Amino acid sequence: MSGSAALADEKTLRKLDYFKITSLLEKECLSQLGKNAAGELRPITSAHFISLLQQESKEALWLLEVDGDIPLGGIHDITELLKSVKVGAVIDGASFLRIYTVLYATKRLKRFLTEKYSSSQIPALADWAVSLRVFETLEKSIQRKIGDDGEVLDHASDKLATIRQKKSALRQQVRNQMDHMLHSRQYEDYFQDHILTIRNERFVFAIKSAYRSKMPGIIHDQSASGATLFIEPLSLVEKNNTVAALEAADKEEVLRILSEMADLLRPYVSDLMKNLDILGHLDLTFAKARLALKMKAVSPSISEGASFTFYQARHPLLAPETVVPIDVGLGEERQALVITGPNTGGKTLTLKTAGLLILMHQSGMAIPVREDSQIGIFRRIYADIGDEQSIEQSLSTFSAHLTNICQILPELGPDTLVLYDELGAGTDPSEGASLAIAILEESLSRGSRILATTHYSRLKRFAYHWPGVSNASVEFDVETLQPTYRLLIGVPGNSNAFAIAERIGLNPAVIHRAVELSEEAENETERMIKNLQNEQLRTAELERELHERSQLLKAEAEKLSQKEMSLLQQEEAMLAHSKDKAAKILSEARAEADVIEQELRRLRKDASQEGVSQVRNLRKRAAKGAAALRTKKEISTHKPLTLDEISLGQEVFLPKFSQSATVLALPDKKGDLLVQAGPMKLNVNVKDLTHAGGQGKNRQNLRPKQSAGKKVKAVSTELDLRGQYPEDGVALMDKYLDQAVMNNLNEVTVIHGKGTGILRQAVQTALKENRQVKSFRLGDFNEGGDGVTIVRLK
Repeated sequence: MSGSAALADEKTLRKLDYFKITSLLEKECLSQLGKNAAGELRPITSAHFISLLQQESKEALWLLEVDGDIPLGGIHDITELLKSVKVGAVIDGASFLRIYTVLYATKRLKRFLTEKYSSSQIPALADWAVSLRVFETLEKSIQRKIGDDGEVLDHASDKLATIRQKKSALRQQVRNQMDHMLHSRQYEDYFQDHILTIRNERFVFAIKSAYRSKMPGIIHDQSASGATLFIEPLSLVEKNNTVAALEAADKEEVLRILSEMADLLRPYVSDLMKNLDILGHLDLTFAKARLALKMKAVSPSISEGASFTFYQARHPLLAPETVVPIDVGLGEERQALVITGPNTGGKTLTLKTAGLLILMHQSGMAIPVREDSQIGIFRRIYADIGDEQSIEQSLSTFSAHLTNICQILPELGPDTLVLYDELGAGTDPSEGASLAIAILEESLSRGSRILATTHYSRLKRFAYHWPGVSNASVEFDVETLQPTYRLLIGVPGNSNAFAIAERIGLNPAVIHRAVELSEEAENETERMIKNLQNEQLRTAELERELHERSQLLKAEAEKLSQKEMSLLQQEEAMLAHSKDKAAKILSEARAEADVIEQELRRLRKDASQEGVSQVRNLRKRAAKGAAALRTKKEISTHKPLTLDEISLGQEVFLPKFSQSATVLALPDKKGDLLVQAGPMKLNVNVKDLTHAGGQGKNRQNLRPKQSAGKKVKAVSTELDLRGQYPEDGVALMDKYLDQAVMNNLNEVTVIHGKGTGILRQAVQTALKENRQVKSFRLGDFNEGGDGVTIVRLK
């Protein structure tokens, strides 16, 4: 993918640790094609292509999260093989097998991206998949002629099949004749070993040298000691010669077949090379997604112009759980940031973090920042970071930095970012500070975005007064004498020299004298810095608290919304089920009534005893149907329940769903309780329940003993769900667990099979939410292994 000009030169990429990121990407790639693409990856400047790359990374990340199993296996780098074929070379069977593997892997990946998911779900990746070409004819041709071991198959041609049949038959004749000689008493003393051996592709005997004259034939080899001779018996020479001739014919025919296959392959070479480029790109894209998951990275929204606003930004090479995140940004309102503070406090790390995140973003990678961060597109990044001292060129650190800056300044412009580390350091402080200010002024006048670190107080005052420039500092804990690595925007860093000296134990008189010698203007600056720091800390703390509260409220609102949606869906499903059931009962009752009415009319004409008996039976049926209808009608007359009337196992009625239910858990303080209505378990309030018309029994324990009255039907300790859909299997399991609890079973086995694991996952997810389950585990080897789940009941 073309991306116009480079964002940074190799030197800047190295200083900002970009190549360490590409090395991590290479490790995440599954093919050499992907690794090659990762090694060649460079940040680009085209907003269009950056947006496309970011979209691809987001889609790949989504696929990894929802599917996880991306079919990228079997992608080999066959570039050199294709180049050889293109210039007329003939490759061997193993090489054709590698090409076949790539052809099959290409077809499988294309189907995955175009058939399993719609183009509206993954539009960018679908475009790449559509560009992949599938060559069914070529794939089938290789499959027919090349075996899994890379050898040309016997049926690759009729001639080859004939040659190999003859060769095999003749070899068997030779083996049979030699086996006969091996077991003959005539020759038993001659053999050093009673086994057949091959020398120069011919069968031979290992004969003791003393019996050379007893075994006429051709000597092909001898042992190092000379005690053993490897002899081809004279009687078998002719047959072995025929076998050798057939072997030569075999090789000649194989070469002809491979040459024919190369001719078939040659017209497809260019298209296959394009496929390899796409496969390498897709492998790299999914490698970016896997790395994003490990880094807990996101793709922030792209803003206009050369700007960035990073919240909770982390250096991607540092462990997320140990690094202190920072908030940092540059744009139209803040063109430059001057960072001050103690050594090893994180000033240089801030520069590298900002620079590296921009390089990663413009390479199409997710970056470790908060989701509401924003980033624009930069045309060029320059960095003057680290010790540039060069012994070979006789340059001091100051001279080396200045030489680098001389190369950078003329190139700066509105869409550039420049990173200055310890600007003006390495020379007289007064002259160095003046030079640093002049360099900043020139950089600002060219419209560049600037991040600079310094120890000079004059640069702090410059940043305080110059429009579009802000101070920032890395926080230092005077109590512990350790940096906190937090970045404070708007606050210049305090030197803390006097405080540190006091904590270390320097003579107070010496410290007092040092304070007297300090210039009044410097003291005034330090007081200003201290006040600003305190104010900034208070503001930052308030912002942090507000953000945390906002996130908590957002998460809670989303959770409540999902719960409400789930309850509404359950309610609608139950109502629909109840309506269908009621309609079915009414329809059956009407049909029954029609049948009875017709029978009565017919039987009125029949005065026989048999007719009278049939009339009585019909009346009984009619009475039974009426009783059933009355039972349905009485549903609306059930009395409401109170908290004190509810007990475990009690039969209750749900007017809202027109269905009976069983109490599985007693109500809490709010009156909420768990009931089971048919195959479904529902959380309801006591206000939604009524008496079950007196026909239910108040069972004080969900596991009654057999003597408690009604006989409980015996239940097996195993439930076989193999072949069930996940939803049906879970419903059957819930019903089975209820019966197991009623039968006082402590442990049962749920058989779901191994298969794809979808049914097992559905079963174990349901078990986690079942209040009757104490624990569960996969079976041991002798219990069925991963194909069963052992469930312990409460």
